[in-house]
Amino acid sequence: MKEIDSSLREYCEGQILPLYESFDKAHGPEHVRTVIANSLELAESLLVEGGEINLDMVYTVAVYHDVGIRYGRKNHEAASGKWLMEDETLKRWFTEEQRQTMREAVEDHRASRQEPPRNLYGRIVSEADRDLEPGRIVRRCMEYGLANCPELSAEEQISRTLEHVRDKYGEGGYLHLWLPCPKNEQGLATLREWLKTGELEKKCRAWLQKENAEKKEKEKSSMEFRKMRRKNQDIPMEECLEILQRGTAGVLAVQGDGEYPYAVPLSFVYREGKLYFHCAREGHKLDALQRSAKASFCVIGQDKIVPEEYTTYYRSVIAFGQAELIEDEKEQHDALFALAEKYCPGDTPAHREEKSTGTAGYTAVIRFTVEHITGKEGKALAQQRSTAPAVQA
Repeated sequence: MKEIDSSLREYCEGQILPLYESFDKAHGPEHVRTVIANSLELAESLLVEGGEINLDMVYTVAVYHDVGIRYGRKNHEAASGKWLMEDETLKRWFTEEQRQTMREAVEDHRASRQEPPRNLYGRIVSEADRDLEPGRIVRRCMEYGLANCPELSAEEQISRTLEHVRDKYGEGGYLHLWLPCPKNEQGLATLREWLKTGELEKKCRAWLQKENAEKKEKEKSSMEFRKMRRKNQDIPMEECLEILQRGTAGVLAVQGDGEYPYAVPLSFVYREGKLYFHCAREGHKLDALQRSAKASFCVIGQDKIVPEEYTTYYRSVIAFGQAELIEDEKEQHDALFALAEKYCPGDTPAHREEKSTGTAGYTAVIRFTVEHITGKEGKALAQQRSTAPAVQA
């Protein structure tokens, strides 16, 4: 296969492709490089069949096909074609006629176009832009939704992707394949099968869960929690955990409506670095957690007012972490059973099992993964601790 002109490639690599770094993930550097590779692969297969194709033009069309995104997604194909045509540097490699052909190809590449592209280069880039690898389609659709519709909840993001895939790739959808391409034909068949069986929704949920987990891990690794200002009143970690295990109620604080803090008292159970709460399947808490999983949970271990000293003998713990709705049925069941064990210790295991199983259908369970814990006690209790005789080993 003929190599792309080295000076043309150098210009595109240095001046045009970096523009994609500022675009959303669905139209970013990875996408344009995929379209370039797909275009050249398609062109090579057509050359084998005896067609006449200018590979420099194929490459250039792929490079410029989405640069118009810089001015917005609507009519970006027209903006991209205009950019290509007005780029004076391209005159070094292409005639006026060739540049006009490439402009038409870029303008015609959009999947929603119902008429066939006006020339072969348009059909090549259109087919290359399809890139109907089902997993990549799911990722790009979800990425686009998160970047351009951040106000949507997780369920709404999934619904948006399902509707888009159905409208574009489903039976009777607006996407057309303009060239024979077994890879795209197989990908389209798989997407339609996923739509029929419900597999597409599962794929969207799995991708979103993975994306959220990676985001949380990144935030966690870069987050440095504030240190206690009064270190002498710090409660040792083992006692903090005892308060979490022994406490019967706490206050969950999340980012509520209108960015106002929303703090709600809850029953809870603490198990192996995680807190579990049960609640209704809809409401202020769950809406808030869809916007941001970051939360804190406060438990008061002691609160004794001492009027004669004008003070309070208190101990409290605050846990910081990420809270999310549990989707896994077994984990939900185990959390409900643990809550039943804690709050109904005299009940029989069989009745606890019945309650845990019976309420699962209409009860939501929130998992709060603890990332940081602080504990503080009143000055008088801290002084008592400091003056207490050391325990002999």
